[in-house]
Amino acid sequence: MAKKIGDSGFSEKFQSKPKRLIENDGSINVKKVGGLRKNLYQNLISMSWPRFFMVTLLFYCAINLIFAVAYYAVGVEFLEGTPKERPLAGFLYCFFFSVQTFTTVGYGAIHPIGLLANTVATIEAMTGLMGFALITGLLYGKFSRPTTKLRFSKNVLFHKEKGQYEMHFQLVNKRDVLIIEPTVKVLLKLYNMKTQSRSFYNLDLRISKIMFFPANWRIVHEVNEKSPLKSISKEELDEMDMEVVVLFQGFDESFHQQIYVKHSYGDEDVLWDKHFQPTFHTDDDGNTLVNIDEIDAYEDD
Repeated sequence: MAKKIGDSGFSEKFQSKPKRLIENDGSINVKKVGGLRKNLYQNLISMSWPRFFMVTLLFYCAINLIFAVAYYAVGVEFLEGTPKERPLAGFLYCFFFSVQTFTTVGYGAIHPIGLLANTVATIEAMTGLMGFALITGLLYGKFSRPTTKLRFSKNVLFHKEKGQYEMHFQLVNKRDVLIIEPTVKVLLKLYNMKTQSRSFYNLDLRISKIMFFPANWRIVHEVNEKSPLKSISKEELDEMDMEVVVLFQGFDESFHQQIYVKHSYGDEDVLWDKHFQPTFHTDDDGNTLVNIDEIDAYEDD
């Protein structure tokens, strides 16, 4: 008989029906309120590359606009080489001089004169050095941060084998980098509508650890006498808001670091009496070919 987990890390009692524990992208459905939660460095490191470059560009333009306003407030006449008769052109030249100072390019066509203008230029030069040092550190942090490209099948399939159901899902490493000694742990969440509480179970897997992960890996849980799913019908399972939470960990050969990946399947991802089609085969030369796009392919039992 399956035993509930004493501490899953998630609370059991709720005033209303909660959402999924983990979304498909690995984000956890927990919102924290009160106290300081924002970490600028963590947000910049974890955001996508396009968004990171956009934030960097906005920072670059904003800081130069601020110093351009400062130079313009000091007076265009204190920047030798800028046109004095056209205000708009003068502000543009202030902006261009700010860019040259911020990046330490310093062409020399425009240069500050007077104490106030030189003070602003000095402050900007120091700001530019610190700004580029921070951006360089962030770039290094993003490049050195271990990332994975695991792809999970879209569905969890319940396949009947010799009169007994088995729960199947599979995953594949989209990169050519080898992951060593990967391990998979699966947590089952069931929601009780009457008591408004959640129950958690560790699911026993046929194979939970392998030595290498070069191809796809099909995860199998046998719905036997020890399984918490044994005495639950399809209809009851739909009402219990089932969620299958997956934790993958392994050693990435390229980063030489331990990696972790979270994934989740909701009851809407469950299909019955289906089984996965093979995703790999060997060619005439004996090479094993893995078709990543066919990891979701299934057929009726």
